Amino acid sequence: MAREPGAYMAPPDIEAGTAPVEGTAGGTIVIDGDPLFMGSGPLRHPVVLDVRDGKVRGIEGVERRRLTNMLDRCADPLMTNLAEVSVAFNPNGMVCDVPMETESALGTAHVALGNSLAYGGAVDAVAHLDCVMRNATSELDGRAAIIEGIVQ
Repeated sequence: MAREPGAYMAPPDIEAGTAPVEGTAGGTIVIDGDPLFMGSGPLRHPVVLDVRDGKVRGIEGVERRRLTNMLDRCADPLMTNLAEVSVAFNPNGMVCDVPMETESALGTAHVALGNSLAYGGAVDAVAHLDCVMRNATSELDGRAAIIEGIVQ
């Protein structure tokens, strides 16, 4: 809940998420849905993030410029922080040109870079950038939490 002046929170859109503990997340994240508000609509080709020690260390893929251009515009070194990991539960949602529907579509998950304050984290970066994955598979603390979009 955003209760203080200047606070923010995403409107309810049938998702559950949290901020990873700063400096602990690692792995490969394949964004094949949509880097929201960073270009027009869903990706045609995946963008791959290399995450180590809670920070994005590399970004690859044909459409990586959608994300790297936005990070450059933010001009904040804290934007490499892995700020959020969320899963979505809207059975009527789909990956489309509507960001709130895209990030809430059942079977998707998303990560965010940058600011983690609204999700329980401690990083106060200038922005919060969501990146959606279709039919997500996610492992949390060594255990499969989602496999091909199905919560375990």
